[in-house]
Amino acid sequence: MWVKLTDDWYEHRKFQGVSDAAELLYIRCLTWAARNMTDGFVPNRTIVRFVPEGLATAPRRGRRGNSPRTELVKVGLWQRAEGGIAIHDFTDYQPTRAQILAERQARQEGGRKGARRRWHHVSRNSD
Repeated sequence: MWVKLTDDWYEHRKFQGVSDAAELLYIRCLTWAARNMTDGFVPNRTIVRFVPEGLATAPRRGRRGNSPRTELVKVGLWQRAEGGIAIHDFTDYQPTRAQILAERQARQEGGRKGARRRWHHVSRNSD
């Protein structure tokens, strides 16, 4: 599974005021949500696991320090949700669970059709 991320994401205005720890937490949660097909939802237990230890949490440009999670909510990259967070605009840039499953099903069906054609052709030639 892949996640779409613009090559200049770190220059986006919303990232300009957050700490390195918040940036890393965002990327970890973004990739986790994509891999687990949650449409951008990340549960609290996962966020806690992904908070980077030993990384400076003081935001750049003299802002007062907050937790990385709070920073991401304050700048609008995350929204609070029941039991966790929702990554803002996740499904605008990443495929949804429904899209991924539909694509997988289409590939499987294509594979089945190809296998039927191949093996049907082989069995006719072997008679």
